[in-house]
Amino acid sequence: METFTTRDRILLVSTLMVTQTIGWGTTFSQIGILAQPMSEDLGISHGMIFGGATVMYLSASVSAPFAGRLADREGGLKLLAPGSVALALGLFELSYSSGVFSYLLAWVLFGFMLHIGLVTGAYTGLAQAMGAGAARAIGTLTLATGLCSSIFWP
Repeated sequence: METFTTRDRILLVSTLMVTQTIGWGTTFSQIGILAQPMSEDLGISHGMIFGGATVMYLSASVSAPFAGRLADREGGLKLLAPGSVALALGLFELSYSSGVFSYLLAWVLFGFMLHIGLVTGAYTGLAQAMGAGAARAIGTLTLATGLCSSIFWP
């Protein structure tokens, strides 16, 4: 394990706070404010719009064991960039959705990549990089990303 200075730790956590907030804000958090226009544009009910989040979490539960093993093997931080590309593909799919099937397909993609581009990649990466000192960093990151709606909704 590399030795991280205090400066390195602050830089790592700060960078993850920004990137994870953007990741959560552009995927999961956006339906809270965009549900009405999405429902009108796609011609599907509000319930189905919010059902996308349920589909995301269901597909995330399927991919979690694979993502955890991959993060352990390859390193959590190494997964974040390719995971972000995959999440961007989900946003692309969402932007071109024309009905319920393509809409839910985007949320399936978000769910499959949730652990690689967001949760598991970041938390495993912090644990791998910081060892026993990771708990405070993970708590700080969780707090920051939990506030992403405050940034993205306005």
